[in-house]
Formats: sequence, C-alpha cells, structure tokens
Amino acid sequence: NPINIISNGMYSLERRISKIVEINKQCEQSKDKPTEDVREETFNKVRELSNIIQNGIDRIKNTVDNFSKFARKDSGEFKKYDINEGIESTLLLLKEMMDGRIEVHKEFGLKEKIMCNMSQINQAIMNILINAINAVEEKDKGNIWINTSGRNGKAILSIRDDGTGISKENMDKIFDPFFTTKDPGKGTGLGLGICYRIIKDHNGEIDVKSEVNKGTEFLITLPISVENHKDTKDTKN
Repeated sequence: NPINIISNGMYSLERRISKIVEINKQCEQSKDKPTEDVREETFNKVRELSNIIQNGIDRIKNTVDNFSKFARKDSGEFKKYDINEGIESTLLLLKEMMDGRIEVHKEFGLKEKIMCNMSQINQAIMNILINAINAVEEKDKGNIWINTSGRNGKAILSIRDDGTGISKENMDKIFDPFFTTKDPGKGTGLGLGICYRIIKDHNGEIDVKSEVNKGTEFLITLPISVENHKDTKDTKN
C-alpha cells in the first residue's frame, strides 16, 4: 500500500544519501576518486526513489479524495447525485482488493442525477461490489460488469460478475441479516442485508439472478426524482 511504498522508499533513500556522503568524503580524502559512472548511478537512484515516494504520497492524496467523495457527511437529506461518479469513486477505493485479477467493464448510460442519500447509496454499491469481488476471489481471473441506465423515471443499476454464483437453497436467504456462506471470521453476513434496507428506504427495488459457477447479477432500480420516494419505510421480515 502507499504507506509501505513511502516507508521502504525513505529507507532506501537514506542509504543512497549515506552513499553520496561517502563519495564526497572519498573525493576530499583520496586521489582515487569515484568514477563519474558511480556518481551518476547514485544520483539517478536518488531521483528514482524520490519519484517513488512522491507517487506514494499522490496515491494517499487520491485515496483520501476518493474516500471523501464516497463518504461525504450529510444531514440525511435527499440531494441530487451522480451515481456514475459514486461508482467510479467506489471502484478506486476497492482497487487494491481486485489486485489486477478482476477486469471491470463499465457502461454508464444514465444521464440524470438521482435524488438520494448519497452516502447510503455509495454504501449499498460498495457492499454489492465487495460481494462480487469475493465471488470471483476463488478464480485466477474474473470480470465484473457495471451498467447504468434510465427508463420511465427510474435509474437502473446492474452489477454482474462471473464468479462462483449462489446456490438455489441460499437465494432466499442472501438479504437476511447475519446470513453468510463464508468461513467463520471472514464475513458478518450484514453487507447485503444493509444493501436491501438502503434500497427499500429509497423506495427502490433490488433483485438478484445467479447460477452456480457462472456468476451473479444484482439489479437495482431507484426513483430519479424525490417525488417518487415514500415517507414510509418497508420492513423485511
């Protein structure tokens, strides 16, 4: 991670600076001065380490910026929000989890901003994406497809993966609180339950289709305008 990049870079940079000090001493005290190639190589390495450290700092700044976009504090009010931007920020936060093994295919057809509680919708999107990443985890490589579109005053979000899929006997349980098929200590079973609650609180719908060893698709439908949201909240028993 970026902190390790900076930490390791500083350690190596300190060693190179010590070498520069040693070279300077040799230049002052000995007739056998270091060759130009040795000095040039050392200075080039210092420049390279400096760039590596700066890259680590930039990555931290970008992570903080994306996290701010993802979890910006609000008063719980519904505001206009670009869901495509939210997906991009969430993907950047999850980049390390995907570790180059998962290719993400995006098609953003939704042009309108939706009225929603931004931080809650971001949380729902993240929970589904983490679920998709975990489903692909057992494979060497995998894919996630993300599609947004609008129709009849509704925003439609599809997140599909080609992971392990969900068995028929578990399909009716996946939104139940604390239900998980993961080994003990690897999951609380709360992610999709929270997702269901958030979507229902926005007067939306969430559906899932899955086939074992072929993948899973979550389909979320949300009202675009605030007039389409209910004051009452649905409860799943």
